[in-house]
Order: sequence, then C-alpha cells, then structure tokens
Amino acid sequence: MKKASHLVQYVYWVFTFYFFVNAPIAKAQCAANFSVNQEWYLPNIFSFDGSSSKGLNLNYEWDFGEGVEAYGPNTFKVFKTPGEHEVCLHVWSSTDTNCQDTYCQKIWVGCVAQYTYKVDKNLATRVFFSNKSTHDSNTVFTWDFGDGSSSRAFEAIHTYTSFGYYTVCLTLKRTTSMGLLCYETYCDSLLIGSPNCISYFGVENSLDSPTVFFPTHAGTSSMLYNWSFGDGDSSSLKYPTHTYAADSNYKVCLKIMDTLQTLCTDEYCRMVYNHKSTPFCTAQFTDSKDRFYSGPGYKVNFVPQTTYSSNKASYLWSFGDGDSSNNLREPTHIYTKAGAYRVCLSVLNTISACKVTDCHSVYVPDSLASSLAKDLLETNFRAYPNPISDELTIEIGEQYSKALNYSIIDMQGREMAQGSIPAQTGSRKTTLSVQHLPKGVYIVRVGSEGAYYYHKLLK
Repeated sequence: MKKASHLVQYVYWVFTFYFFVNAPIAKAQCAANFSVNQEWYLPNIFSFDGSSSKGLNLNYEWDFGEGVEAYGPNTFKVFKTPGEHEVCLHVWSSTDTNCQDTYCQKIWVGCVAQYTYKVDKNLATRVFFSNKSTHDSNTVFTWDFGDGSSSRAFEAIHTYTSFGYYTVCLTLKRTTSMGLLCYETYCDSLLIGSPNCISYFGVENSLDSPTVFFPTHAGTSSMLYNWSFGDGDSSSLKYPTHTYAADSNYKVCLKIMDTLQTLCTDEYCRMVYNHKSTPFCTAQFTDSKDRFYSGPGYKVNFVPQTTYSSNKASYLWSFGDGDSSNNLREPTHIYTKAGAYRVCLSVLNTISACKVTDCHSVYVPDSLASSLAKDLLETNFRAYPNPISDELTIEIGEQYSKALNYSIIDMQGREMAQGSIPAQTGSRKTTLSVQHLPKGVYIVRVGSEGAYYYHKLLK
C-alpha cells in the first residue's frame, strides 16, 4: 500500500510540474493609442494625448509625417500646411523587450478655399466649377456666382443669362462640436462672352471745351450705344461730347447692346464732376474696385473731382501703404493685403493758386487679401533661445520693416504676454522677460494688418 501511495504522489507531482512548465503565460498588455484635440483658437494647432497607451515603463515617439519630432506621452503640433496629415505614435517598454507598438491616425488641418473653372465649348454662357478646397465631413460650401445666383453644392455648373465680367466667390465653413473652426472665402473674376460686350468709358473734362466721353473697348459694327448724361440728355453716338449747363456732379451711364448677339448687353455708370464756370479747386476723389482686374491683390481706381486736366495741375497721391504717384491724374493701385488705408490727394495749380489736400480711407476686404506679407514675415522672423529660460529674443530681418505686434499664448488660449515692435529699416531685435511663465508649451504670434506668423516655444 505504501508503494502504491508513493506512486500516486509521484505521478501527481510529475503532472503538476508538466502543466506548470507548459501552461500559457499571460502577457502584459502592450498597445499604442492616443487622442486628438483641435485647439479652438487656431485651426492648425492640435494637441495629442498618448497616456491611454498600454504597457509598463513606456517610451513615446511622435511622427507627424516628417520623422520623429516629439517625445513623451503628451505633445502638440503646429501644422504649416493644410490638408490631410497622418500622425503616428510609437511606444516601447524599457523593461519588456517584447513590448513595442505603433498606432497611426489621420487628421485634417486648416481651411483653404480654392476653385478652378472651365467654360463649356458648346455653350459660351455655361461654366463648370471644380472645387479644389480642403474639406472633410464637417465642411459646408456656398457659391456666389456674381449674378445674384448661388449654390451649396460641392462642385457647381452655372449658366449665365448675359455676357460680361462676373466675380465668383466660394465660401468654406468648417465646424466642430465646439462651434465654427474656420471660415474662408476665395473669389476670382471670369469673363462670359467677348470683351467687346463690357461697358466702360473714360472722361476728359477741361475748363475750355465740352466734356468728352469715350468707351475703352474696341466694340463692333453692330454695337448700339445708349448714353445718359445725368442731366436729362442722352446720346447714341459711340464717342459723344456734352456741354453741361450748370456746375454740379452728374451720374453718367453707358448701356451697350450688340444686335447680332442677344446676350451681349452691359451697363456702366460713374460720377462726372462739372465745375467750369468757376475754378473748381478741390482734392476730393472717388475710389472703386477695378472690375476688370483678376490678378493677385486688390486693384483700386482713383478719380479726382477737380476739373483740372492733367496738363494744368499737379497731382500727388499717397496710397496709405507706403506707395505714391505724382504724375497721374487718375491712377490705379494694387493693395497686397487687407485693411483700411488712408489715401490722400494733393492738387496744385499755380495759375489759379489752387493748393489743396484731401484724405479718406479705402477699405480692402479680407477675402481678397494676398498672403505675400505673411510669407515675407515668415522668412524674416526668429525667436530664440528655444527652449526658453528667463528671456526671449524676437528678431525681425531687414526685408520686413513695418510695425508689428506680438503675443505669447499658452495651450489654453490665454494671452500670457504682449507688446509691439516699431517700424524700422534694417533688422530689429527685442528682448522680453519670460521668467513669470510656468514650464510648458507656448505659441508666439507676431504680425500686423491681417498677416500673422505663429512659432512654437518650449519652456
């Protein structure tokens, strides 16, 4: 019996040892994971939290598409280009050689509204618009075709009812659960039909002769002209002259129509200032967007109200952005960024002792502003050291001489410091104390007049 008992115990321990050695060992969890948060105050800044990754004694590496750029469980990224970006987090354990994993996620950055168009070869009034904007499922588009019609389709086909120039605008709105994230509008001018179907005219107004009107297009032999001179008189001539009976300001309109092209009709109006019986010494002027210009920037036409011709007076224009003109009576000027510009005209006529100056503001809308100033600022900006300790130096290169504002923003969107850098030719430096800033990540925002550049700082 004892031998049998020992045998049973022996078999028991053999099987126990066998199952202990060969039993599957539960592996520790090892998985990379992260969450993404779109910062509400800037559409190109994202924060990333990888603390939900599984594993012991983990190390973290972040790749935003250009190699490893950050370490640690939490970080943020300022993306310079809009569109889709793939972000990857790679984790590995310092104590477990079997623990390493990578998790990737695609995110959408920023808002850029853009489109191209093509006129139908078989129907000159039908246009196909192709949407080239950045977008995702949270993006809404609105088309304004410049003739009172609109559409909310992603891509559009529109048929115009008459020839002429039209400014077509595409507006992009992108929202998140926190509300409106970004809002962008892109506009471009397009011509429907022949340039001969555009009504536009110049004026030559002098003290000793009737006012002369002349269209600024070639026209056709089948074109009809209908002039309204603003005082009740009219004309059907292509190049009419008109003598006003009283000194006043008149709204003159030219309506054209081509009898061989049913869609060719257009009308243009402008103010004409007639002050001939008495010297009209004034520097007042009007401004209007150039309806034919489709290049970069915002082109404005300026017309003085004085009746002095260009050879009987001197005209000195200051356009408010540093540029000027001193030899043109009716100049044009292209603004490269949005804002309000103080434009001044000085008129000098030595014969009649006329010497006057008048100024008023010209407003350039944000939707047509150029990004030239922002690009120039980016190439002329430096902030150092990085990481910062007690002081931060901001340096502006010699190619950017305008006055600037700067601010330091924390990751909660709070403005922690602010100041200004005066305009100056040559390079500029300003040093500010940042001792009061707690350790963390910050954004330096520098710029003016709608052109701003953002730079990441660590402390």
